[in-house]
Order: sequence, then structure tokens, then C-alpha cells
Amino acid sequence: MTNNLLGRLAMLMVTVSLAISEAAYGQGFSVSFHAGGNAPLGDFGDVLDPGASYGLDVEYEVGFVPLFTDSISVALEGFLGREELRGPSDQGLNHLSLNGKFYFVIINPSAPVRPFVVGGLGVYDFTPGPSEFGFNVGGGVQFRKPSVFAVEVAVRYHWANTSEINSGFLTYQGGIRIYF
Repeated sequence: MTNNLLGRLAMLMVTVSLAISEAAYGQGFSVSFHAGGNAPLGDFGDVLDPGASYGLDVEYEVGFVPLFTDSISVALEGFLGREELRGPSDQGLNHLSLNGKFYFVIINPSAPVRPFVVGGLGVYDFTPGPSEFGFNVGGGVQFRKPSVFAVEVAVRYHWANTSEINSGFLTYQGGIRIYF
């Protein structure tokens, strides 16, 4: 009885340690803070000047999905951003989006450089002004060694469905991601 219990306990410890080591290479939950700038485009850029850009996201990386072979790791990201836009009337723009994110494996799953593409749908809240439906799409690179920290740089194109003006803009940000 004692040997059986010790065997099960040892198996549980191995399973937990394998799960922790998998999380250290990109599976599981993470949070990140990003900061940088934005660049209003087209008509939006004629009215407003670039400003600061901030982002906070929570991500759950599923890992490798058989559909994509073992060269793409899939993640789901909830992103909250803030844009400071300067012009005749300074505006703020908050956006909340739900995104899909795909990390590409260059050499092996534990390689420290992981390029990614990201995109999703969201709500863009103009201050002052209305809230509008929109989307974002972009890409970047994550630099990570087998640890709980990573550094990311990314560029995203955002567009919100406004009737008055073409509200497309770019964000370029750098940030730190912490894995749990």
C-alpha cells in the first residue's frame, strides 16, 4: 500500500514538473505591459498628431496545435490599450480587443527568438466621442530565454469604424511579458 502511494506521488511530482517546464517554454498564462508610440494615418493623421501608446494584455498560450504542425504555437490574447493623440482638441482613445496570436518556431520550441503575428476584433472608445467597433492586425518578435520573462517588440495596424473620418493608425511598442 505504501509503495503504491509513493509511486503515485512520484508520478504526480513528475507530471507537475513537466507541466511547469512546458509553461517555461511558452504554454500557459502570461501578462505584459507595452509602451511606445502611435501614428495616425490618412484623414486621421491630417487631424491628429502622433502621441504615446500603452498596452496591457493577458495571454493564454495553448502551445502547439496538431493542425499547425509543431512550428506554430497558438495563443489567445485580451488586449487593453490607451492612445494619446494630440491635435486641435487632444483626444484619448481606449481600445479593448480579443486577439489570436501565432508564434513561429524558427529553430526549436525553446529557441529564444519567436516571431509572431496577431490580430483580432475590438471596441475603440474615443474620448470625447463614441465607442466604435474595429480590428487590429500586426506582428512582432519575442526574445525569451527559458525563464518567466520575455521582451517583445511589435507593430500593429488599428482601424475603427467611424462615419466621419478614416480612423486607421499604427502602434509601435516594446514591452515585458511575465509567464506564470
